Amino acid sequence: MISSHPLSFELARQIGNLFFAVAFSDNNIASEENDRLRLLLKSQWSHYDMKMIAEIEKEFDEAQREGRSAEDCFRGFVRYLQNNSSEFTKELRSLILSSCTELAYAFAKLNKSELHYLARLNLEMKRIAL
Repeated sequence: MISSHPLSFELARQIGNLFFAVAFSDNNIASEENDRLRLLLKSQWSHYDMKMIAEIEKEFDEAQREGRSAEDCFRGFVRYLQNNSSEFTKELRSLILSSCTELAYAFAKLNKSELHYLARLNLEMKRIAL
């Protein structure tokens, strides 16, 4: 079982931005991606504080509503990751990567844009693990 290391408010927001970046990498968010996000948060993130889970979802929705770019959201997450690497336990890094992968596969499997973000995310996660 994954430990319930607490998520900070800002970390939850940045995870929401990352999920948005992956889902919107092809400049479209399909209803299947929205549905998968909600399912992932309920099933795989349930051991975290529900307020922080709601914040992840809220940030994802706000990014979509405001028309943010996937690249800007991804870069914001990476900056946060680099500046706050101690918040990213091995378990949390694994959960983030698996959630992003599932989100990317939610609609029409994996496309080139999503693969690009997943590869970059994997590299960034490996960097902080060193």
